[in-house]
This record gives sequence, C-alpha cells and structure tokens, in this order.
Amino acid sequence: MSTQVYLIRHGETMWNKKKIVQGHMNSELSSKGKSQAKAVGEKLKDYNFDVIYSSDLDRAIDTANYINEHHNQVIIFDELLRERGLGILEGKTWDIIKMNYKDAASIYHSEDTHSDIPGGGESKKRFANRVMTFMDKIAVQEEGKKVLIITHGGYIVYFINLVLGLALNKKSKIHYVRNGSISKFRYQKGEWFLEKFNV
Repeated sequence: MSTQVYLIRHGETMWNKKKIVQGHMNSELSSKGKSQAKAVGEKLKDYNFDVIYSSDLDRAIDTANYINEHHNQVIIFDELLRERGLGILEGKTWDIIKMNYKDAASIYHSEDTHSDIPGGGESKKRFANRVMTFMDKIAVQEEGKKVLIITHGGYIVYFINLVLGLALNKKSKIHYVRNGSISKFRYQKGEWFLEKFNV
C-alpha cells in the first residue's frame, strides 16, 4: 500500500517580489500570488484528497484556503511545515545582509551543516531533520491515503534532496521551486519516491 503526497509551494508574496528574506516571518500574498493559489486550486479541484496539511505561516494558510475552496475540508496547520528558520536574516534584503550580516550570510551559504544561523535560525542539519521527521510521520500516519501539503520552497527543496540522497553541504541542482507549483511523492515499503517536480 502506498501513500501519495502532493507538496505545494505557497503563492508569491510581497516579500518574494522585493527579495526580502522571509523564513518564519509573515508576508501577504501578492496579486500574482493569489492568482497562483487560485490556479493550483483549479488544477487540483478534481483530486479527492483524504487530508490537507499546511504550514501555519500566513502565506501558506492563505494559499491553502484558496485551494480548499474546491474541497471544503478541515485543514491541519502545523508549525513543523514552516520554512527554514533564518534568524537574524529574516525581514532583510540580501543587499542589506551582504553589507551588515556577513557572518550569518556566510553560514547560510557555506557547506557547514551544523551551525545555526544567529538569532534563532536553524542549521541545515536541524532543518533537514525537521523536514524528514514530519514527512516520515505523515507517510505512516496517513498510510494508503492521498495527502495534500501546502508549505514553502526551502522545505520542498530539502525534502527532494533528502529523497534523492543528495548531500546537504553541496549546491544542489534542485534549488528552486516555483510559487504555486506541485511536486508529487509516493511512499511505499519504507521508501520515498519523487514522481513529479515543479509542475
């Protein structure tokens, strides 16, 4: 018996447009982001999902609510589906970060997997453990079901890298997930498989 899991990245936000680092901070969907959320909802309207999960950050909640207009289910919101916590980098543009937060930026861009980003951020390893722990729990808890999850770009990238066995301390070819895109996974006999990416 297999579990089917669809991961959706939230629609574009105002901070995405301005290239401001979000992490655990909130930014509202842009008009384009609302259109993306509605479009993915339309694309998935005939999918009979057994359960819908979402990050508890506003941009994911809003996207989930647009999608759920076609399903009318109780959405389960979970903080474990949040984007990577980026600590002191959050709420700032990369131009500001490069000028004033070089040490934190160095950790973010380095091959160091164990150092947390200052200001309460997560290391690559800690974030990866959070992602995999939640996904493995869902695979077992929702065994045999069709699961929809609305989350974040970094979360999806990390999960794909983990599924494909790619090193966290190396630059991955899979580094960008489009806003409002769908990536599909299958969990069977204790193993994850990537079936669709960025569609």
